[in-house]
Amino acid sequence: MSRTASGELLWELMHPDDRAWTPDAPEEYHGLHLGWQRAACVPIEWHRRTLPAVKIRVCAHTCECMVIVYELGAYGGKYLIRRTTRRAEGDRVVETDHLGAKDIGELWSRLLCGLAR
Repeated sequence: MSRTASGELLWELMHPDDRAWTPDAPEEYHGLHLGWQRAACVPIEWHRRTLPAVKIRVCAHTCECMVIVYELGAYGGKYLIRRTTRRAEGDRVVETDHLGAKDIGELWSRLLCGLAR
């Protein structure tokens, strides 16, 4: 996949509804919400984040109104999905393997559509 094609893929993943959040967005606008989990849903292999944490650039994320928030992150030419579960005793953070743009794009799409969890 060319650099241009992978960049276009990531742009589409970051802005699937062409309504990126801005400070002056309507109050009722939220971020992305996951689709219902489907029968064909496959498990994602999650790994505990090991310290020191990899500093990532968040390219896309699900809505902050949920207890579980997913982030599509980039760093050094690789990508990952980070899942944060908010709990009273502290957040639990896990991550996927670090993948290329095409593979993470497919996984992010499957997650959003309810085909992967």
